[in-house]
This record gives sequence, C-alpha cells and structure tokens, in this order.
Amino acid sequence: MSQILNSFKWWQPLKKILYCKVTGNRVPLRAEIHVTKLCNLRCIHCYYDFESMDNVKDPGTSEMIELIDELYANGTRWVRFLGGEPLLRSDIGELISYATGKGMICDLNTNGYLVKKRIKELKKLSSLCLSIDGDEESNDLVRGKGSYQKIIEALDACLENDILVRLHGVITQYTLNSLDHLVNLARDYGVTFNVSEAARPDMSDINLTLNEEERINFYKKFIAYKKKGWPILNSYPAMEYVLNWPFGERRVVYEDDLKERKVPFVRCQQTLKSFLIDTDGCVYSCTGRWKMGINCFEHGFKKAWEYIGEHTSCVTCMHLGYIELSMLLNLDSRIILNAFRKMYMD
Repeated sequence: MSQILNSFKWWQPLKKILYCKVTGNRVPLRAEIHVTKLCNLRCIHCYYDFESMDNVKDPGTSEMIELIDELYANGTRWVRFLGGEPLLRSDIGELISYATGKGMICDLNTNGYLVKKRIKELKKLSSLCLSIDGDEESNDLVRGKGSYQKIIEALDACLENDILVRLHGVITQYTLNSLDHLVNLARDYGVTFNVSEAARPDMSDINLTLNEEERINFYKKFIAYKKKGWPILNSYPAMEYVLNWPFGERRVVYEDDLKERKVPFVRCQQTLKSFLIDTDGCVYSCTGRWKMGINCFEHGFKKAWEYIGEHTSCVTCMHLGYIELSMLLNLDSRIILNAFRKMYMD
C-alpha cells in the first residue's frame, strides 16, 4: 500500500513533463546533485576524478537549501542525490526532508555502507538505489573488498523499514558474467534490478565497454529474462534499441553524424530536461561530459543551464540508462507504464 501511495508523488514531475512536451520548452525538470565529493570507495568505472577535487569544499546546509529552492523556482521537480557517497553528509536527512517537503521526487544512490546507520533519515526518500555490479567476486573487484556484503546488509535494512529500493549495476567486461546472479538476487529479495553502461570522459580502459558481439549476446539474454517475468526495471523498447544500436561502433552521436546515417534514433533529453550539478557547483549534461559546464554558485543556475544547452553538440549515445530516461522524459507511454508497474505494483 505504501508503494502505491508513493506513486502519487509523481504528479508534479509528470505535470512538468507534459508541459515540456506540449510547449517544446527546455525545462530543468530533473537534477542529479553531487552533495559531497567524499567517498569511501574507488570504483573502477566511476567517472569522478577525486584528485582534481582535493581543494573543493562541500557546500554547507544553507547553500544546499538555497540551491534546491533555486532549482525548484526554475522548474525542477525531481532530484537525485549522489556523491561521492551522499550518506557521508551529516545533514543528508535534512536535505531529503527539505526536498520532499517541497513536493519533489527525491531519490538517492548509495554504495550501502552507511544505510543501516542512517536508515531513519532514508524513510522519506521516494526511492533508494543500491549500486551492485555482480556476484561477490566480480563486484568486490570493481568496487572494493567487502562491498558486496555491505550491499546485502543495506538491502535487508531497507526492506525491514519499508523503503522502496532497487538494485543497479554497471555492465562492463569485469561483471559481464554476473547477470544470472543479479537477476536471481533481485527475485529472491523481491526488488527490481536495472543496468546501464559505463559513461565517463576517459574510457581508455577497454574492459569498461562491451564489444558488439558481447553487447548483442548480453541484451538478448537480458531481454529473455524480462520476457519470462523476472524483476527487471529496464523496458523492452530501451533494451531493444541498444541491442539494435543503429550507429555501429560509434557510441556517442553528434548532429553531423545524422547527415551520414539517416536512421530513427532516441534523442537524448540531457540538457533539455535533465542535468547534473557537481559538489563545486559545476552544471553539466551527463557523466560522459563531467565538468563541461559553468558554475551555478558563481554565475547563477539559469546561466549555467543556458550554457549547457548552447554548448552540448551530442544528440544521443549508447547508454541504456540515458536512453531509458530520455524515453520517459519524452512521455513514451511504454516506458512510463513499465516503470510504474515494476516499481509500485509488481
């Protein structure tokens, strides 16, 4: 019952999405906010350059409250708190309460280490995402020794406290053979599971990406699991789009590429309806374009939002997470129904 009631919180974001659809306006509907640069892990696929942030100070509580107010005034109705590890902030409960108190959807991504300690503060979240990339051996290879068990402990704590939780994995060659384990884990715990590809400015580690054969085999198997009713949050249309990716080996597609290959494609909604804000205030379009923006604390959010709209030339990429989100933000009814059924009804 609590999950069904939770679904009604989506009215404000959906109303804004509909407004964008009808008017064609750019509206910063969804914000992913790095609330801290601090993290207790160093995951192989992470796009965050921690060394470059050594001299950056996390914004204080009042600065974060002012930022949430400014975002809300500009149309943001959906926030996701990221890090680093967001639960390392002592005031994370206050930030969650403030965002949800304004009627915003508020999600949070965590590696699980501090979930049990902060469990009371997490109860006001719209949902919580636990990052897990494989079975114990492959997950700990990517995220750090002991991280798998911490995720399981966090999962138990969330379910005991009636917190809507999902599992999320990043597909790389390090974790490619863990799909069976992850879908079984999700089924056994009665939660949903979804995946995305790695997306960072530096993709020089060849193990972060799948080759064409690996991608095709993985998505065929993933789709087969979905068809059999396993608790997979990713939708058929998004998975099939990546399976049949229309741009060959080109992972990131620009306007000029469309002249060479005229094919139907899913236009990315990052910079149109969604964006990220780093701990130092830098606003940028996606994880693959980390730091390619200007500072909203210095220039104001409106100017930073306008900047990424004017200086982002890519139009889509082979990243299941962004494809899924873009279809949802473009009001694809198949994506919306899949998300609501899997998150709130199954």
